[in-house]
Amino acid sequence: MTFKGKIYVLIDGGTFSAGSLLAANLKALKNITFVGEETGGSKNAWTALTLKSLSLPASQLLLRYGTLPAYFGDITRIDGRGVMPDVPVTYVVDDYLAGKDLELDWVLKDVEKNMDGG
Repeated sequence: MTFKGKIYVLIDGGTFSAGSLLAANLKALKNITFVGEETGGSKNAWTALTLKSLSLPASQLLLRYGTLPAYFGDITRIDGRGVMPDVPVTYVVDDYLAGKDLELDWVLKDVEKNMDGG
């Protein structure tokens, strides 16, 4: 049996790499609603597989990065953008300071509205 209910996916700039790939795959489904901000990375091209490491000279922080490109979907239409939300959410500084989760708040209100038959 296939689930036919509404699925919410919360995304933002911290959704990248495999998370961005998952979001890109889910975008094709009709019952998915993306809430938040554009994902980091690209929806159809990324680097992965062989990882290299580099210590930054001044801070000694370790930087790890992929070296082989990987592609998903229609690679003739690579636009350099991530997956865009269906419901964009924009924070202001006061939201962060208050510890608000605007994406989750929107989803909970939408679920409640749909339960009430709205």
